[in-house]
Amino acid sequence: NLVTPIINQGKLFGLLVAHQCAESRRWQKAEIETLNQLAKKIALPLDNVMLLDDVARLQALANTERTWTNYFSDAIRHIRQSLKQDDILEISVEEVRKVLKCDRVVVYSLNGDNYGVVVAESVAPGYTRALNKIIQDPCFEARYLEQYRDGRVRALNNIYEAGMSGCYIEQLENLEVKANLVTPILNEGKLFGLLVAHQCSQPRQWQDYEIRWMTQIATQVGFALDNAKLLTKVKPEGVSTQLLNSFTVGIRDCIQEPELLKTAVEKARKGMELDRTIVYQFDADWNGTVVAESLVPGYPRTLHSQIKDTCFARDYAEKYRQGHVRAISNIEGANLTACHQEQ
Repeated sequence: NLVTPIINQGKLFGLLVAHQCAESRRWQKAEIETLNQLAKKIALPLDNVMLLDDVARLQALANTERTWTNYFSDAIRHIRQSLKQDDILEISVEEVRKVLKCDRVVVYSLNGDNYGVVVAESVAPGYTRALNKIIQDPCFEARYLEQYRDGRVRALNNIYEAGMSGCYIEQLENLEVKANLVTPILNEGKLFGLLVAHQCSQPRQWQDYEIRWMTQIATQVGFALDNAKLLTKVKPEGVSTQLLNSFTVGIRDCIQEPELLKTAVEKARKGMELDRTIVYQFDADWNGTVVAESLVPGYPRTLHSQIKDTCFARDYAEKYRQGHVRAISNIEGANLTACHQEQ
């Protein structure tokens, strides 16, 4: 035999091998050189083929990203159409099941007694209904509550290969679950519950883009629930329900962050008859930049201004993280530091 290497993109792709089977053969120098040249010529079109394959994969990936971006936009528009909690949850589970083409999607609402209730469900015909089912799991709070509160997402491709406890598997078997995808719903900074997709017909390999999409949807459900709760807390002497409804309707069709922030400050300023409304975004050092602004004519613009406040992280960061709201009626009498007042 005569063996020559095929080098592709600097790596050994394989071997081009000539076999003589009828008898022994003395390979001539010209034959060896010829096969070696052929091996080199094979490498050139291989480069092109691999490049075309890479391009095709990138195009397929781009098409997938565009498709799931459209799914996200459509789902969010539907979810934001309602201002009531029950409607938000019902629409959410329907949208997720439709897009993921899974057998069941539920919202599992948690309480403080280590058990929860299925408060919303969309399920394919022929499978057990879980709506209003109470699920008690004494291990849940100790093992997972804090993790889900921190944003934990769990994708199980096969419940029998996930190393779960027997009682947990039994609970899933009662609902015919073979695979599931679990994402947390955070509301007002607290864990409201879990958005869960079930595959009942067979195990399922959850794709990265499916996991990302559902995680983003769960986040948006939390925002929508925040709006719904805010509306129920409005008092007649406070911000009018009409103003809050107008604000919510104005921002609910915004998908991109810049558009959302721009609409928010514009709606807030006009609705409350203010001179300026801004969104001030923090960096890792608790300095910040004005990233959105709505302003009446005649006042200085602050958009893109960068503000460094060395006292902020020490005195206020943790308070605002916990929901601190501050109203100053007159900065002259508010006992501010000199640098803060100067800003």
